[in-house]
Amino acid sequence: ERGTFADGVIHVGIQLASALRYAHEHGVLHRDLKPSNVLMTAQGRPMLLDFNLSFDEELNVVHRGGTLPYSAPEQLQEAAQESPAAKSSVDARADVFSLGAILYELLTGELPYGSPPSDIGPRRAILMQLEAHTKPPTPIRHLNRQVDAKSAAIIERCLEVDPARRYTDMGELEDVLQRHFQSSRRLKRW
Repeated sequence: ERGTFADGVIHVGIQLASALRYAHEHGVLHRDLKPSNVLMTAQGRPMLLDFNLSFDEELNVVHRGGTLPYSAPEQLQEAAQESPAAKSSVDARADVFSLGAILYELLTGELPYGSPPSDIGPRRAILMQLEAHTKPPTPIRHLNRQVDAKSAAIIERCLEVDPARRYTDMGELEDVLQRHFQSSRRLKRW
């Protein structure tokens, strides 16, 4: 209640990472994280919605798709293939990317890699979005000086194009955000 807007965004990010960690631990990848798939309760708690494109290890059914500005590059590459592979190589790091895109947008008011025009075909839109990933997004602190450097670095790591450079899973991201949030709050109180 006494924190900054950026503190509130990080707090929401921690809760979303926790929910996604739980889903991932049970073999479910969301694969379509975006702001409209997050409902905020009256108490300020986020709830994940719309698991229509999710991947469940038990069912082993791969749904292709997602919302382009929030989709990880590896998801886009898979969607761009003329004849998609029977098994998806997309893993939990794609949801890490998508959560990073949501947090980036909340803090800056902009999408990290922009969005393709809506008046072009789906294949061309995917290719344009992949092209956007060839340049890094504008650093968060260039767009919002109220965000502390550590929070910005955490979110920017989520948005790495190479999945190997992102957090390995939601548990790791949740831990990093939680530790930073707690130490940041102690520092502000002091």
